[in-house]
Amino acid sequence: MKKLNHLNLIKLHEIIDSNDSDKMYMVIDFAENGQIIEWDEDNSRFYHLRQNAYIEEDELRKMFRQIILGVEDCKSCEVMK
Repeated sequence: MKKLNHLNLIKLHEIIDSNDSDKMYMVIDFAENGQIIEWDEDNSRFYHLRQNAYIEEDELRKMFRQIILGVEDCKSCEVMK
């Protein structure tokens, strides 16, 4: 993530990892609109926070493909430094 530099991507600035703790902290850009999906542990499904509905497997597949295509596009258009 540190190598990605694009207007539509959240930038990773720093990772803080403590040897004394199990925790790792990621310092990233602020996402003004927040997250859009959440994992519902009780129902073992993803929930769309803006649409107030569960996301079907076909829709998740489309979202995942868009993410993969976006990463592929970043690699081809030299977004990575």
